[in-house]
Amino acid sequence: MSYEGYRQKICVNLHYTRHPETYGCEPDKCMVCNTKKFVWSNEVDDTNCDQVGIVQESNIFELLGKSPDGQSVLRAPTEEDRALLQSLRGYTVWRMETDTIEFAGYLK
Repeated sequence: MSYEGYRQKICVNLHYTRHPETYGCEPDKCMVCNTKKFVWSNEVDDTNCDQVGIVQESNIFELLGKSPDGQSVLRAPTEEDRALLQSLRGYTVWRMETDTIEFAGYLK
């Protein structure tokens, strides 16, 4: 049985990135600035194409602000922000009739 997924991450330089993850080996550097330090990380399981654990990017940028380039947040998350982001983890579904992926709900 295989695993497919990725990690949503924010590095110390506030770059928001999605790191592909294969067989538990995750990249240890920011894909924008190559730093190895991260202030937030969230694992998303996409094995069955339902992105279990995803935090919608709109929620991340609404909470932390969005830079003009659209790739960075404006401030690092506090402990309270991290707890809130954890509570916003959800999953998606693929709608065959429209061939779209939609946010389906929050994890309990």
